[in-house]
Amino acid sequence: MHQHRSSQFQGLQLENRARKIVEQLGGAWSRSRGMCCCPAHDDRTPSLSITLGKRAILVHCFAGCTNEAVIEAMAGLGIRIADLFDGTSGPIVAEPREEVANRNALRLWREASTIAGSPAEKYLVSRGITISSPELRFHPHMPLGPKGAVRFLPAMVAAVRNDAGILALHRSFLDLDKTSVASFDQPRRALGSPGSGAVRFAYPNGGRLGCQSASKRDPRSARKRDPLSRMGRRSRNAPCAARGVGRAEPDRRRAQRKAS
Repeated sequence: MHQHRSSQFQGLQLENRARKIVEQLGGAWSRSRGMCCCPAHDDRTPSLSITLGKRAILVHCFAGCTNEAVIEAMAGLGIRIADLFDGTSGPIVAEPREEVANRNALRLWREASTIAGSPAEKYLVSRGITISSPELRFHPHMPLGPKGAVRFLPAMVAAVRNDAGILALHRSFLDLDKTSVASFDQPRRALGSPGSGAVRFAYPNGGRLGCQSASKRDPRSARKRDPLSRMGRRSRNAPCAARGVGRAEPDRRRAQRKAS
């Protein structure tokens, strides 16, 4: 019991220190995480993520600064290295890369705003797409690129989820001047590990999820019905939950009426 209370106390101390660090760097702390300006480079768009590990405060600069450079810059501002740890012994185990990517996807999704009235909605309307779904959002400064060459660009984001929650993001980077996707190679990219997840524009009708293959219809007709294909993805590659949702149940009822 004493050990459990001691662990809780150390965790609270660590979170309080993390919050103070984020606030000192001009950022905001929420739900055990924070975003602030990185002290290791001239950062005008907050790119430093500060989160809580098991026994330490974790830092990650999306602009590409190394952890060593960030910690050294923090020390220059009076933030001690010891403040980043809870004081217990033992090695700090790094998070698996896949978990970090999924965690970043969830953080960026929370940062994104509703698509209504955004450049993402304007882009969809320009393509003749008028769907309105909470599974689509707009992020004005979505990070793209490896460390040392990261860019922050506007993007439409779609949540890839399963019943447990968000697994990854599908990002469509936008050219706001042309009201189109960006002109660089592969403007549509995933962040995180989608696994068995899907973009759920709608949910099953009557407990059934209907999927439809574009190859069985007139391709032009299928394209009109498929919002993802009109955004640049082919129907056969779209997750089932993102297309043809709820069609299986009505089709079954029509078949029953014909049989009777």
